[in-house]
Amino acid sequence: EDPGDVLLFLTGEEEIEEACRRISREAYDMGETAGEAMVIPLYSSLPPAQQQRIFAKAPEPKGPGGKPGRKIIVSTNIAETSLTIDGIVYVVDPGFSKQKVYNP
Repeated sequence: EDPGDVLLFLTGEEEIEEACRRISREAYDMGETAGEAMVIPLYSSLPPAQQQRIFAKAPEPKGPGGKPGRKIIVSTNIAETSLTIDGIVYVVDPGFSKQKVYNP
């Protein structure tokens, strides 16, 4: 695939953490057939220092002619309207969100 980072939208902290674990495991299992994956969770209760990781550069290729690394951000809809993240080429949005609703 062409180089570029990935932004994946999910609905909550638990779902995001589980997705990050699975993506990291799959990327590791791919070994040398894929570039390094930097998987970053993003949700509102993360400390600001950890939230800032989304602005880091994607990993460099492991060697000359190697596959480019990818930054994979797994986020709630916090990143949907309030942030601009350079390098995002692929966006995966399943269309689900959690919303608080009051219906008297």
